[in-house]
Amino acid sequence: MLPMPNKIISNAFNCHIPMKNDFTPLNIFLVDDDYLYQLIARKIIELLDMNCKIRVFSNGQEAINQLKYNIERCIDLPDVIFLDINMPVMNGWEFLKEYESISDICPKEIPVYMVTSSENEADKIRSKRSLAVKDYILKPLDQQRFVKIIGELKEVA
Repeated sequence: MLPMPNKIISNAFNCHIPMKNDFTPLNIFLVDDDYLYQLIARKIIELLDMNCKIRVFSNGQEAINQLKYNIERCIDLPDVIFLDINMPVMNGWEFLKEYESISDICPKEIPVYMVTSSENEADKIRSKRSLAVKDYILKPLDQQRFVKIIGELKEVA
C-alpha cells in the first residue's frame, strides 16, 4: 500500500499546514554557537538518513527572527528545536522567553530540547518550568538519542 500524499489542514490562523507523511522531511532548528557541535549534529542526522531538513543558527536571535518570519508566512515551521543555553547575542533562556510569548500565534506546537554542556541543577529545574521544553540533554547528544527523538517526532507527525 502506498503512503498517502500530504494532506492540507487548516488552523484557526487560516494557515494551511501540510500533514506529515514518510516523504515529508522533518524541519529541525539547531540553535547553538559551537561550530564543532553544529557540524557533528548535522552529520549524525544526515548519516541517519531520516529525511530531515536542518536549519542551523548561531544564536537565539537569528533563530527567533527566522521563526517569526516563518510563522507570519506559514512556511517551513520547525518540527523540533534543539537549543543551547549559553550563546552570544541571545541565549537559550532569552530565546525561550521570546518563543513562549509568540507560541499562541504559532499554528502548531514545536517541542524544544535543551542540549547543553551545563550540568547546573538550577538550569535543569528552570528548563522543567517551561511548557515548551520536552527534555534537558547534556552534550554530546549521541546518535541513539537523535534516532529516538526524531523517530518519536515521525510517529506523532
